[in-house]
Amino acid sequence: MTDFIDQIDSFGPGVEFDHVGLAVASLDSLPVQPHSYVDAIQKVTVAFLSIHGVRTEAVQPGNGQSPVTERLRQGTKLSHLYFRVPDIDAAIREGRSKGLMPISRPVPAVACGCRRNDWLFCPVLRLFELVESSLTEGASKS
Repeated sequence: MTDFIDQIDSFGPGVEFDHVGLAVASLDSLPVQPHSYVDAIQKVTVAFLSIHGVRTEAVQPGNGQSPVTERLRQGTKLSHLYFRVPDIDAAIREGRSKGLMPISRPVPAVACGCRRNDWLFCPVLRLFELVESSLTEGASKS
C-alpha cells in the first residue's frame, strides 16, 4: 500500500463517510437475511450489512422503474459511495462548484430516519449519495 493518498474534498467541511452501496437483484440472495427498508420514494428496498467492518448497503430494485434495475442490467454492482453531511444544501453547492451534478432534489430517506438525502453524479467517479447528519426543518419522521 502506498504512503501517498491524495485528498478529494467535494462536499465541504464536516463530511463523514458512511457506507458503500451495492446493487443486488434480490436481498434474498444475500448470505444472511437482514432487516430491510422499503423506500417508495427512491424505488428500492435496502438492507445494511457489515462486511469485515465495512458498512455496506445492499440495494434491491423496487417495483416499477427503479434506477437500480438498469445498473444490474449493465452488470454494475457498485452503486454509490454514501456520505453524511452537516448541511445538504451547502454540500450540494460545494459539489456543483467541483463539477458534480445533482440528479435529483433532496428528499426524505426512509432508511435514515427521514433525513434529507440527495444524489450527485461525477462523470469519472460516478454516484455519490449524501444525507444530512440531522433532521432539518421541513423533514419529518413518518
